[in-house]
Amino acid sequence: ELAASLQMSDVVSAGVVAETAADRAESEGDAAGAALTRTVAAHMRLETGECSVDDLERLARAALPLLEAGGDDEGLAHVWQALGWVANMHSRLQGWADAIEQARIHALRAGHPITGSWMMSVPLTMGPMPAGEALAKLDALMGDAPHPGDLQMRGVLLAMLGRIDEAWAVAGPADEQARELGLDSGPTWLGEIALIAGDLQAAATYIRVGCEEMERTGTTAALSTYVAQLGRLVC
Repeated sequence: ELAASLQMSDVVSAGVVAETAADRAESEGDAAGAALTRTVAAHMRLETGECSVDDLERLARAALPLLEAGGDDEGLAHVWQALGWVANMHSRLQGWADAIEQARIHALRAGHPITGSWMMSVPLTMGPMPAGEALAKLDALMGDAPHPGDLQMRGVLLAMLGRIDEAWAVAGPADEQARELGLDSGPTWLGEIALIAGDLQAAATYIRVGCEEMERTGTTAALSTYVAQLGRLVC
């Protein structure tokens, strides 16, 4: 839990906390706990470029049977989230959505209330599902108190459907709310809307700010995507 909270602001420190927990579990003979926390640590190190996607998948696949044998739904939710990220890194967006669905199932079994889409909004928006269908599914997942990240994705979907004014009306306040909650990773999704709207200068400005924030937090995996997009926009 400490590693997860740190991840929002300092992914490097979060990885160190998770590795320390893994060492402790291993020293106590807790094979399942060690496998889980090594997976969590690798998931965090992936964001800083210190772990390969193949190593993360290997650790997660090894952890699955141990956690399943122990009926550890809490741990399985974390491992399926990691496997979702593996699918994302391979550009298998539907696979990412399927993994999130598994994570949601185990989280519910573990007694966690499910609020928002649990990042399902990203593969819904960027994956193979037609924008209209994706918007309907996202609206069904968001609930009465939408997460600002889900609202940002909803704005992108609206833009894809040509509803640009509605997109800005949804995504702009969501970006402000994310910053107020300390969840901000830069206004990259506003850049996506500006790009769809054909305003390349605004898109470059938004994505440049996002790249600077990712560089500050050491989130180099996402940075590698957006710095390339920024280069294309500037060109």
